[in-house]
Amino acid sequence: SGCSVLVEGTVKAEGPLNVEKIHAVISNTTISFHDELYNLIQKNKRQKKPSARSVDYEDEMATLIPRLSPVIPKIFSLRIDSTAVTCTDNTTKTNFMMSLQSLQINSRFSAASVHIGENGNEVLGLPQVYVAFQMDQYQLTAG
Repeated sequence: SGCSVLVEGTVKAEGPLNVEKIHAVISNTTISFHDELYNLIQKNKRQKKPSARSVDYEDEMATLIPRLSPVIPKIFSLRIDSTAVTCTDNTTKTNFMMSLQSLQINSRFSAASVHIGENGNEVLGLPQVYVAFQMDQYQLTAG
């Protein structure tokens, strides 16, 4: 397994801390799995008990985006170049391979804005998210 990783970011600290942008590039990724890894994960998997939701769940969700918006990057990009993942199943003697020439994800986030409504009081607008996704030369084979 191996890869090259480059991450650049800008954090703005005028007043509350804000994450302005994060750019990440992962290239020349090669990963190889064998069925022993799958068996180990299955053996160590634990069942999670469903948690009881609190009474304030709706209130918590209503304030989640405003609380998290300073740390959500306003501009985010992720690029993954030239990736190969192989998996060997020793029981069936099958080799699975996934290859990808490139994957690009770009997003922009704008926190909720406050504006004056028709009757003169403040109205909280919804946050806006834009996401673009592009994948080139994706191939999945088994043999």
